[in-house]
Amino acid sequence: MTEFRTLNNFANTTGKSLREKVDLAMHDSILDMRFNQNPEDLVDDEQFLHATYRAGIQVEKKRLLRELGIR
Repeated sequence: MTEFRTLNNFANTTGKSLREKVDLAMHDSILDMRFNQNPEDLVDDEQFLHATYRAGIQVEKKRLLRELGIR
């Protein structure tokens, strides 16, 4: 996500176009987590990217717990 944001600064993609690119690149589990955590529409780019990042962190934590046999 950090690399994407760096590259995006050069491309200057914003708004709906940015959100579409991110959504197409994300795994369904991250999208599902983001939608579950944020039932409201995320129309601000920073809010959207932050919510996607947080969702990715939660998905990775969940995957790690499964690998460790905790869940």
